[in-house]
Formats: sequence, C-alpha cells, structure tokens
Amino acid sequence: MATYSPYLMKNGQKAMLIKDPRPDSSNCTVRALSELLDIPYEEADEALTALGRERNKPFPFIKVAQEYGLKEMDLGIRFNRNTGRPNGTMGVGTFCKRFPKGTFLVRTLRHVFVVKDGVPFDSGTMNPNKDVWNVWHS
Repeated sequence: MATYSPYLMKNGQKAMLIKDPRPDSSNCTVRALSELLDIPYEEADEALTALGRERNKPFPFIKVAQEYGLKEMDLGIRFNRNTGRPNGTMGVGTFCKRFPKGTFLVRTLRHVFVVKDGVPFDSGTMNPNKDVWNVWHS
C-alpha cells in the first residue's frame, strides 16, 4: 500500500502526499482507483489495464467511473463549447471545504485524484486554486 506524508496547501488546508516511486508518468487514474477502493496499486493497475489503459498515456477517467458505477456530482460546472474548458468552477480548496465528509474522485485539467473527508490525496503538492472539472462518488 502507499505511504503518505501530510502537508499544508498554500491556503493552510491539510493534504496528503502519496509517495509513489513508480516511473509511469500517467498513473493518476491508478493511484485514484487504488485510494478509492482501498486496494493495492498493482490490483488497480491490472483492473485499468483490462479497461484499456496503457502505460505513460492519458486515460479517460469516465471509463473508470462507468465500470465502477460511480455517480457524477452536479456542481453547476458547464463546459464552454468553443474552448472545452469549464465555466463557473471552484478550486480544490473550496471543494474540500464544501464537502468535508465522504470520498470523492476529483478531475482537474489532465489529472484525477481522491479527496477523503476534505483532504486531497495526491502524488504532488496540491494547488488549492486548481479548478475542479468533475467529481464522482460511489
């Protein structure tokens, strides 16, 4: 299982840094699934490989959400048809404050991670102002 180091985001909120020595540059979906289901990284990696994930390549998280029956939360975020970017987003820090209980999968620009009871779990330090694009829960 992963090891963690607590730290504070720039806004003073608690976060957990996942120490991940794996060289796969695009493994956030694996880490997120491992955290969500509380299963070993290797088991999550096998499950995602079965869904078509390839190492070091982006993977559409919506496939994971559908496979595991996750429900997308309606946060009022709408995507601009011209740019493909969201309008009316909230930052990660704001999301964590608004939803202090529960486990959520959060998607930002080209990245996914888990928030447990208001604390983001990720392999890099989290910018609390980073825009949340989508959120799923079980």
